[in-house]
Amino acid sequence: MNENIITKLGLIQSKSYLRKELKLLIFKWECRQTYKNVEWLNIKTELIEVLIEFYYQNVRTLIANLEYPRINIDGLGHFFVKPAYVSKSKEKIIKILDEHDTSTFKAYHNKKAMEIKLDNLIKLEKKLLEQQIKKINFIKDKNEKYT
Repeated sequence: MNENIITKLGLIQSKSYLRKELKLLIFKWECRQTYKNVEWLNIKTELIEVLIEFYYQNVRTLIANLEYPRINIDGLGHFFVKPAYVSKSKEKIIKILDEHDTSTFKAYHNKKAMEIKLDNLIKLEKKLLEQQIKKINFIKDKNEKYT
């Protein structure tokens, strides 16, 4: 069945891309099932669509504007930032900022937005290091206490 979906959509690019697309298809199917149940309860489907869009817009803003290494999202669970991803993103933004042209207002605005992202990543990296140090100190204290 998965092969039929893949061949119909022509999504033979990469495994991660396929996983994302399959998750999206499953999500759309679950939404359709929700809409069927909603119709049975005599609730307008437009209301459910607005609620879903509002919920995922809030989730997206939480994930896009990372201020803390861990995020709790109701109904989905806990998400945490990987330190390797933060360092790679930081290096990538630094490289882009070095080569960025600011000859137009739009380019200048884009550069300022990238600088804000870089500042947020630096703050997030510091918080990750603080958490790592706390974890190491806790393990040391625990080992000293029980040995």
